[in-house]
Amino acid sequence: MRKYWFVESNLLFWICLFLLITSPRIFADEVPNGIFPEKPKTLVPEHLDWQEITSLEEKAKVFRVIYDHANANYEKIKTWEAVYGVTFYSCFGKYPYEKENGKMTFAIDMINDSLNWRYDCDECLLYDPSQGKQWIDSPKTAAISGLQLIFHAGDLLSLYSHQPISARFNEIPNYKIEKKKVVRQQPAYVIDPSPISTRSDPRFFFCFRKSIRWEKHWGLYSERAEILTGNREELKTRTDQRLRVFQCLDKDNIWYSIEEYTPDRNYRIRKTIHSGQFDFNAIEHSEFSPNKALSIQLQWHWEKQNNDIFLPRKYNFYLANLNSLVSYEQLDSKLNSPIPPERFTYQGFPLTEGDILLNDIEKEAYITQKNGKIVKLCPYGESPKPKTNWREFYSWRRITLITLGMMFTTLGLVLRYYTIKKHRAIKWKKSV
Repeated sequence: MRKYWFVESNLLFWICLFLLITSPRIFADEVPNGIFPEKPKTLVPEHLDWQEITSLEEKAKVFRVIYDHANANYEKIKTWEAVYGVTFYSCFGKYPYEKENGKMTFAIDMINDSLNWRYDCDECLLYDPSQGKQWIDSPKTAAISGLQLIFHAGDLLSLYSHQPISARFNEIPNYKIEKKKVVRQQPAYVIDPSPISTRSDPRFFFCFRKSIRWEKHWGLYSERAEILTGNREELKTRTDQRLRVFQCLDKDNIWYSIEEYTPDRNYRIRKTIHSGQFDFNAIEHSEFSPNKALSIQLQWHWEKQNNDIFLPRKYNFYLANLNSLVSYEQLDSKLNSPIPPERFTYQGFPLTEGDILLNDIEKEAYITQKNGKIVKLCPYGESPKPKTNWREFYSWRRITLITLGMMFTTLGLVLRYYTIKKHRAIKWKKSV
């Protein structure tokens, strides 16, 4: 009997566990060409002759020029109503691979910081090699269509118009709401838009860091200009080492390239190209991983509207390491026209009689009447904790792993029992 039988049996268990989890990925078929989106072609002409700017004063001047022009263009937008066609390719694993087509409709009141946004999915297709390597309709289509959000005065109103109220809203007592729709009013900070998603605030079209708002985003350019001309020598030197600025004069256009490096300049983190032809708005932004490979690329196709305001006619967000791409293309747009204030309240939703408004701030539930007005229904508490779905918890994979573990443990205990019994028998014979 081997001395380390228990270690070997446990090692065998972990090898089987690894193979069980990774087998779908190991033995998956290769994806044919043409399924993944290609990297968007660069919008920057190849013939440009870039000259580096090394003077701190000149660098600061470039940041001020970019900030002043781009910010002035953005501040001309008072109200904006638009429709964008959306194409979304996503692959967050090898399979499934999704392709989604839809429309984003929105109205923005910049002065009052209000937004009415809706997304409708026309189709969602799934590439599944088990179905003969073809695009098939995904059941997700109905589930993601009709999502609508309204931001107003720091609060968020959200409606899943496709989805009736489920059992998780049973904190409203003695009221049958199974077939009704719900609007929830919440603090706006609960929303965290995903960079690679069809559900993004359109005001992020003007930024290349989707985790922050426009004002903070372009404020970085103004701050860098102040740092480079300020009196804090250590901070000035550190900022100068991390930033490289290039300029190109091409006929009647001025181009700027802003590159950001690690403190030791080991590799480039970000690169942003600005064009004077479009009020120095960014036309291309790239981010790189530590191995210097492209990680993220954003592109803007700007178009002047109302004779003096540049808006993105097309916007691409490409996530290279996940082979994912979301592309927005403008279908209709109207600038600086009056928008009724009611559009940014619950009246901006397609509510019908009996639909519910849950105010998470006041902890009050309201009901919609036939005339469209809402009246208070009752107070409500926190949503109950979700119950464990034991059917999902004890899935076939989990049961298989538990069974294998029990088999190896039992086998080890049996072997251990007979080993001890054998050793005792040998000792007894020797003693006799």
